[in-house]
Formats: sequence, C-alpha cells, structure tokens
Amino acid sequence: MSDLSLWEQIKGHEETLNLLRGVIDKGRPSHAYLFSGPRGVGKAKTAITFAAALNCASACGVCPSCRAIFAHTHPDFHYIEPEGQQTIMRGQITELLKVVHLKKGPG
Repeated sequence: MSDLSLWEQIKGHEETLNLLRGVIDKGRPSHAYLFSGPRGVGKAKTAITFAAALNCASACGVCPSCRAIFAHTHPDFHYIEPEGQQTIMRGQITELLKVVHLKKGPG
C-alpha cells in the first residue's frame, strides 16, 4: 500500500472527488452511481475507492471490508465491466438483477 491515501492516489479528478467525499461527509449517498467515460481515465479506481470509503470510515485499503471491495468479493459491491465491444451486455444486467433480488429484505 502506498503512503498516499486512496483518495490522494487518484489524479486529475478533484471536482468529482470533492463531490464524492461530500456525499460521504453528509452521510447521504444515493442508491447507485454510474461512472462513465473513455477507457483509462480513472473511472474504476475512483468508483472502487468511493465504494471503499462508503464501507470504511477512512477508506484505509487494508481492513477486511476494503480488501474485499478491491478484490471485487464484497457482498455489497457489484463491479460490472463491459464485455465484447466495450458494452455492458443485457446478460450482465440480468445476472446483476438476480443477485440484487436475492438480497432483497422483507417487504
């Protein structure tokens, strides 16, 4: 793990980072976030760091929650990458919806 905090390792997205940190500080996250843009601009790193920060007070990167998020094994974090022609496929969404419906609590 680097000496820099997880947030400090993300370069060039100060406005977005400030917005995401503000959401965490206010304790009012939305139910979902979509990170989009060209390949290689830091979307994944930003999204994963945000998820870690939502589940760990300091986004430390080393606690069990952070490690599970970075390994894409945390039960409350679903990471979808495009398949094929850089497109998220209908089947991927169908599978995600199955998982989400399984976790639905008593209604």
